[in-house]
Amino acid sequence: MLPAAVCRTWRGDSSIASSYPVTARDIDAGAVTTRLGADSERILPIYTDRANRRWLDPACTNALPMPARGNKWLDRDTVAALMRLTVQAPASYFPDTAAETRAPEEWSRTPVAAELRLLPHGVTAEGAVDGYDTGGHTLDLDSELGLVRTRAVR
Repeated sequence: MLPAAVCRTWRGDSSIASSYPVTARDIDAGAVTTRLGADSERILPIYTDRANRRWLDPACTNALPMPARGNKWLDRDTVAALMRLTVQAPASYFPDTAAETRAPEEWSRTPVAAELRLLPHGVTAEGAVDGYDTGGHTLDLDSELGLVRTRAVR
């Protein structure tokens, strides 16, 4: 990322430290695709420990949320928090039959959450994070690069 002093807006004003004021738009995230007309999905990266428990962070400290006892759906704040963790990706990145990428059954009554695809990353005992192997390529969420797709070498 370039330092803010080097970035210029369309007005030539280099004093703006953030591009947010000139790029903020009220756009429905569901209407945005990765390419014009391409099918895309919202991807929620998750992390699975050796005991097969699912987490929202690689340190395995924030459990994948489920509806509160007595509720059949996730509350609004939980869904909003989940959506902030998602990334957009082409639908073709995930095989349709991959059960481990489907949202939990407990989310089925929460429309936005039920439509998410999970991107499972394995976490080793040493804390190393493995990408998700789809068979044809590997997907990994990198803290600096974002969603990285690596094709399998055959």
